[in-house]
Amino acid sequence: MRGSVESVIRRGRASAAALLACALYSFLPGVAHAELSASQKIYVQKLKDSSSDVRLSAALSLGSANDDDAVQPLCGALSDSEE
Repeated sequence: MRGSVESVIRRGRASAAALLACALYSFLPGVAHAELSASQKIYVQKLKDSSSDVRLSAALSLGSANDDDAVQPLCGALSDSEE
């Protein structure tokens, strides 16, 4: 049971971080963006991984990068309905 609760909490944190990033991005639509770094591109690819733990880790890593270009992929990951 404990693992299940922790999983829900982790998913909630990732979703909240992504929602916040989307909200902040909506206030800055005209800001020019640099391209994602090579490591960030890997994280974007990992957002589509079959493992929910991998997707969560990728989302948290992208969110912590504080890069405006990571917002769009994070917003897209919000549609992930799997655990």
